Amino acid sequence: MTKRTAACILLGLAVVPSSVGLAAKADDASSCVTFVGDVSLARGVARELHARNQSPWQAMGEGAMTVLAGAWIGNLEGAVSPPSSPRCPRADGLCLGIAAPDLKWLTTAPFRALSLANNHSNDFGPKARAQTAAGLAELGIEAVTAERSPVLLTPMLATRGKEAAPTWALVALNLAGLSADETRLAVEKARLQVGLARAHTPLVAVLPHWGREGSPLPTPQQESVADILAAWGATVVAGNHAHVVQTTACNSTAAIYFGLGNHLFDQAVGAALLGQAVTCCPSPWGATLTCTAHSTARTEASTAPRLLPSDDPPNVCSVSTVTPDRRWLLHPGRDSFLFVQSFPSAGNGAFLVLRRHYSPFDREDALRPYVFRVQQGPEGTRTVDVWRGTALARPLVAARLIRVGGRERLCAIHRGDSFLHPDPQTSARVRLVYRWTGFGFVAADDEEALAICQGL
Repeated sequence: MTKRTAACILLGLAVVPSSVGLAAKADDASSCVTFVGDVSLARGVARELHARNQSPWQAMGEGAMTVLAGAWIGNLEGAVSPPSSPRCPRADGLCLGIAAPDLKWLTTAPFRALSLANNHSNDFGPKARAQTAAGLAELGIEAVTAERSPVLLTPMLATRGKEAAPTWALVALNLAGLSADETRLAVEKARLQVGLARAHTPLVAVLPHWGREGSPLPTPQQESVADILAAWGATVVAGNHAHVVQTTACNSTAAIYFGLGNHLFDQAVGAALLGQAVTCCPSPWGATLTCTAHSTARTEASTAPRLLPSDDPPNVCSVSTVTPDRRWLLHPGRDSFLFVQSFPSAGNGAFLVLRRHYSPFDREDALRPYVFRVQQGPEGTRTVDVWRGTALARPLVAARLIRVGGRERLCAIHRGDSFLHPDPQTSARVRLVYRWTGFGFVAADDEEALAICQGL
């Protein structure tokens, strides 16, 4: 993971252009983050940057850092355009090309991570997308993509000379312009990524690119996917792509912001002038996460965002959080785990894991369930295999443990084919519920658990 130099403050700035913008505060104890909407360094934004040669966040003022605390996380629309062939290859001609030197302006605000999971990150092809990610990494900014999610943000403790446990985990998800089958596969992958992230930390943020441009209301798909992400462990869902601020859903387990609108963008019509910045801070004892939404806006004369004053009570969402059991990290094969969940029914220190490997049973490199236990003995701590299952009843897509009336059940999402007649490309899905016997999983006739499983 890219880290800033020891001289930098926590989540602070490493490279500063000639005109300095906002600086992060030197607070090593802070785990606050601020989510902002769509960020562009192309077209009108680039022209203004070159004409004024000053940070686009200069107009926000130093006081904005008191309100928009901690590290900033947003969505970078566009990609570094190749100097040799800057022509837009898209059929619609809507490319957001970024001049590589302009990436440095991002260091004039306390950005720690930017999502590249959007419909403009491939404007100039995979090579340009990789160059964009590399350019961000050189600036100490994490490029969050669907391929490498979850990304763990570990703040630097400069005063102690060592790192703390990861405080935030980020999962990127792009659903813009996908077919129904592509959407299903993307959400299935995100389920596991969110679950793995939650095994690391209770502070899990999903950054989805979704919805209908220009609409202040979420689509039914956004609402359905948000419920799925929250059920699998997302604490915050901070969406983008609509380019206008969308509605919010707040409950005891997740703060959902369907669309944060534009933060730094050259659209200058109506609601596209507005954005939302959401600052989320965990309580000192880690039991609650409080997210506060603030309004930002640009003017017709400038793309630079400004923090809007408000006399209204702040829009606050409080979420309960539970610190996960991280003893699974003692397992020597932890880097191969695609999903991890504590498994109390299998004993103290037991975990359910999903990992991918080849089996002669079905001759596929497929997702397999695995149960192990972390034990403390005379010779120290060790991991013990409890069950190394080849498969369940059908080929597996995803699975997680659920509690139903005090009972623990395994909710499994299977492919619609079978081991006798495999069809890996099938789009059909079957949900089944299992119970733990102490020696493995068997099918459970549990209508209440199956109803819950259907919603996952």
